[in-house]
Amino acid sequence: MTKCSAGLLACELTGRLAWFSFGFGGETPPKLAGEDACATLSVGQRGRLLDKRRNWSCLLGCALVTVAPVFAQRALSTDTSISEASQSIYKSPELITGSIYARDAEPARLLFKLKRTSTSSGAALKVLREYSYPDGRLAARERVTYQGNVLRVYELDELQTGGSGSVNIEGARADRIAFRYSKDASHSSLAIKTESLVGDLLVNDMVGPFLASHWAQLLRGEKVPCRYVVVPRKETVGFSFTKDSESTWRGHDVLIVKMQPTSLLISVLVDPLYFTIQKAPPHRVLRYIGRTTPKLSEGGRWKDLDATTVFDWQSAK
Repeated sequence: MTKCSAGLLACELTGRLAWFSFGFGGETPPKLAGEDACATLSVGQRGRLLDKRRNWSCLLGCALVTVAPVFAQRALSTDTSISEASQSIYKSPELITGSIYARDAEPARLLFKLKRTSTSSGAALKVLREYSYPDGRLAARERVTYQGNVLRVYELDELQTGGSGSVNIEGARADRIAFRYSKDASHSSLAIKTESLVGDLLVNDMVGPFLASHWAQLLRGEKVPCRYVVVPRKETVGFSFTKDSESTWRGHDVLIVKMQPTSLLISVLVDPLYFTIQKAPPHRVLRYIGRTTPKLSEGGRWKDLDATTVFDWQSAK
């Protein structure tokens, strides 16, 4: 083994160990992974290693987009007082659409359309989220099942790449998360993992309601933490929401809320997300800037997409 390849291996191994040692909650800022070993690498070698580490942020981004307008799920809080789908906070709107534009493009360039529908099935509320190209072809699909206000199942179909996965909330006290994910349609890479449910758990369909329920804290400038489900990683990741600024947008007084990883290391790899929220109740998310579910094909490879998503509340039902 050459000195350079040995250095690259040491750098990568140190980085991997640091990921596992610190986890993804990020309460303690970690020392940069592989810092000492990487110091001896050439610029090209560091670049190749950084590409590998970026794979993590690519996987994380596939699920980050919000539509629904208000709650998170805590361990041991099954919210048994709300058992019917008709009473769920996630039922309304029963239909809403959105447009996903290239970020910072002038004039605006439409990349995808988003459609969210909710239907009742006994005590269960079923939510379908479809992402399509402008010509109508499906690019990605998500299904969410709630029992009252409690998340039970989240399913992801990455139709562009063939990847698919799911999250099930299990246990008598709904305190265990079961992950399943396969990166291609053959399912030869199917992996299964479980994790304890700790703190406020979110999937994308729950972000809007979560922000509205913590409105007073956000206005005061306080940090609002959560655990966000990342199906391709088969785990949850720590994020926090904070007030970024106040402004006006399309005639509305709005609050701009910033979402970023609580881990210093992950925050280097994942750009913050920004939500434009109507100040007037019920504090609807009007616009979202950041990583979204569909991907873009560039040079024969699928790449994650940071975009601007605008929701059409005027036609919502």
